[in-house]
Amino acid sequence: MAFEDLRGKDGSVVIRKGRNGLVLTRWVLPSNPRTQAQTAIRDYFTRATKAYESLTVAQATAWKNYAKTITRTDPVSGRHYHPTANSVFIEYAAKFLQLSPNGTIPLMPPATDFLGDSITLLVESESPGVLKFTASGANAAGVTTELLIQPLANVNRTPSASDYRHAAWKAFTSGSLTAQVNLPAGYYAAGYRFVKNSTGQATNIVTLPVTAVSLSIEQGGTATRRKAA
Repeated sequence: MAFEDLRGKDGSVVIRKGRNGLVLTRWVLPSNPRTQAQTAIRDYFTRATKAYESLTVAQATAWKNYAKTITRTDPVSGRHYHPTANSVFIEYAAKFLQLSPNGTIPLMPPATDFLGDSITLLVESESPGVLKFTASGANAAGVTTELLIQPLANVNRTPSASDYRHAAWKAFTSGSLTAQVNLPAGYYAAGYRFVKNSTGQATNIVTLPVTAVSLSIEQGGTATRRKAA
């Protein structure tokens, strides 16, 4: 009981209160490269936070009720929980702004669930420095595909579910079913998810196999490539 609300930093250990009790993690000096993309994301979260703080009582109540309809699973404990209203609002608003930086954040929760799209994607490296995504068809109206990548130290490194990063947006159409992402040579785990343009709702990440960029594998004198199944 004496340590129930303990939090702060003690030497190289950080103590904080998590969803399932106290959490202890090693303190690491955070990297802050201040890239253009990083700065933009921070701005989106700041704008989303300010928008939530300006909600009317009726709007805030609607988001609280909406959050209660969402059930998620803690990746560590496996417990099911309902996210908070502000976390859901900021998540949707930030994703909406990432897709439409000049758009107006929706102040009411979505009226319907978002189930994603029916298309699938393949990934392959066809030329030096390029990762190519190919869709099985066009995106549905009002849906955009977010392409994700995760650099890996080697081909045998297992990708982390939380380390996929935004690479590009692509609204696939019948006349444009491919998208290219320029990357340094190396191994990458690729993935994608669908985002609803009007609300910022996003599906879970669909993962693809690890792919080598700018690295050919010679087998019997013939260059082969790893391709998503």
